[in-house]
Amino acid sequence: MSGIELVTLVSSIASAFSTSASVFQTWRAKRKAKNLPEKAAAESLRLEVCLSTSGPLVQAKYDRDFRYFGSRFSSGDDIARSQLQVQLICIQQSVIMLIQNALLSNIFDISYKNLLNTADSVRQSSITALAEQYQRLAATQPVRPALIAPITTGNLVDRSKPDFNISHLYCGIALLLQQTSGPMPLRFRIGLPCAICGSVLPVGPFEFTKETSSGGYIRLQITNRFMAKCHLAAKDMGFGCVLCERIGKGITTFQNQPRFLEHIRDDHGFLEYAGENDIS
Repeated sequence: MSGIELVTLVSSIASAFSTSASVFQTWRAKRKAKNLPEKAAAESLRLEVCLSTSGPLVQAKYDRDFRYFGSRFSSGDDIARSQLQVQLICIQQSVIMLIQNALLSNIFDISYKNLLNTADSVRQSSITALAEQYQRLAATQPVRPALIAPITTGNLVDRSKPDFNISHLYCGIALLLQQTSGPMPLRFRIGLPCAICGSVLPVGPFEFTKETSSGGYIRLQITNRFMAKCHLAAKDMGFGCVLCERIGKGITTFQNQPRFLEHIRDDHGFLEYAGENDIS
């Protein structure tokens, strides 16, 4: 196994995403200068957003977990280092090299979809590798008593406290959906109550429009699965924001579904959406 530390691999992946975004922007500018028609503007913009935001998301995940375990986390174990090396090679060879070749060879028709799928996979696989290492390290830590935080509309729950137990906040099915990529239970799709907590979840999906930094607009969709993995442990007590948690703000909880959806739309941006498979 290579002696490269995990912190170096994370930095290299974040840098590779930054490089790919820069090369892609140069390629787009060159293409635009030739006044070529753009038949997939939405996909092109999604790819640019993904390449620009994925590096910071991976780095943010590392930084947050590093706060708990320090040098044990930054060194990394063999499993995590091996997984991240694979992802680094993938983005270098399947994203950066492809876009660079297109730029240098004056090729102006590339598959945005394939590049987006690859970049999405590298980001998610890198974050998953870090999360799994966190879990392996956490398994060696002594268990501390749980603290059940009061839940009120818009209440910010500090998940970073060492005595906070996330299992007391979310419903067990929500936790399962957060930790796996499996499908949402059928009962949620047809409006039946949750088998564990009894909550009846709204049947979506829910769409909203978000303005980009360039002045354009993208229509995004919050899936039923996202709502299901955010619902809280007590019956009809509302939702916790997993996006807030991922960026280190703790978890903001909402008893009111419309207010929760407004929060997702108004208080988060493309950086957070890019790391969430259930918002597309």
